[in-house]
Amino acid sequence: MSNPDRLLSFSEWMAENNRTYYARKAPGKEGDFITSPLVHRAFGEAVARQIMEMDEQLGHPDPFLLIEFGGGSGQLALDILKCLAEESPRLFGRLSYGISDFPESIKHFQERFENELPGALNNVTFLPPFSPELARKIPNLPGCILANEFLDALPIHLIVKRDTEYREIFIGEQGEKFEIIELPPSPAVLHFIETNHLDLQDGCFAEINLEMQSWIRTVSSSLQRGFVLVLDYGGPGKELRSDRYPQGTLRGFKNHRLTDVFTLQLGEGDWTSDIDFSILARLAKKEGFSVTGYSTQGNFLLGLGVAERMPIFRKKDLNLDELKEHLAMKFLFHPEGMGNAFNVLGLHKGMDQPRLSGFSLRQEKL
Repeated sequence: MSNPDRLLSFSEWMAENNRTYYARKAPGKEGDFITSPLVHRAFGEAVARQIMEMDEQLGHPDPFLLIEFGGGSGQLALDILKCLAEESPRLFGRLSYGISDFPESIKHFQERFENELPGALNNVTFLPPFSPELARKIPNLPGCILANEFLDALPIHLIVKRDTEYREIFIGEQGEKFEIIELPPSPAVLHFIETNHLDLQDGCFAEINLEMQSWIRTVSSSLQRGFVLVLDYGGPGKELRSDRYPQGTLRGFKNHRLTDVFTLQLGEGDWTSDIDFSILARLAKKEGFSVTGYSTQGNFLLGLGVAERMPIFRKKDLNLDELKEHLAMKFLFHPEGMGNAFNVLGLHKGMDQPRLSGFSLRQEKL
């Protein structure tokens, strides 16, 4: 394909996939992937209890701003709100909950709230999907910014190292056909490589998440004082850019199976890549944040008392439904389930070294 009709960066190509995919797909058993909130309500309840602790350390601001990026099925928001309504009605009454997502998802959220928790609609504002301009729609108040499996789906640039030089992956389209083209990196990508001191081995691929950099700037301008909680796939940069991932971490999911994104049609599957939590923490510090803690999802949930709420702690003999509930809750924090598959980064701003229960157990190194 010597003269493609269109030449797109991989980020532009992935953005097209996301616009199509998230307009028609939602996570769950009938979709292509499942998220922690869909495994058991204990996940959302644990996050809600962490928010209660944040509210206490912030001095019970009125209102308490909670912004969730990428609401998925809406399950996390519902579980958080139900838990707060029951266990912390005063916080529930002060809560201003914003959910940012694509219009099609927002319509689905509204229908779920009307059916399952209509009283919460007074506390909820539905926001457009993330863009740098979104900060203008978010009031600058104390509270928490929440991102559960959001950053991993942001469009990324793709690079490869060839004979000591970096190349960026572009997509050439001609009709319904496409080809992968390697070109010199764009200035923004090259700047990111240089400022973050990326050092790949020859022939290895890696993802450059410029959107993550834009997101943390937006978050900083939106949050007067408080916390950011990021739960996602990923790890420290040294781990992600080791010989363990010579092809990078970009991957697709279709029908709950791991898939090469280049075998999928646009909008046909979920595309994701691991978050470099080392770079995210570094970017956050430049925007005025400090690291509150960093741990696996397993240790985060255990620190918030999820294990003590399992059915086995309430009675010795479990019926079938209780056994299913026990196994689902265990899957959230067990190392062979979701416990080590996801990591949690906590950030704070305008506060002096707050301590959160979610980071009270073993912390990981960034």
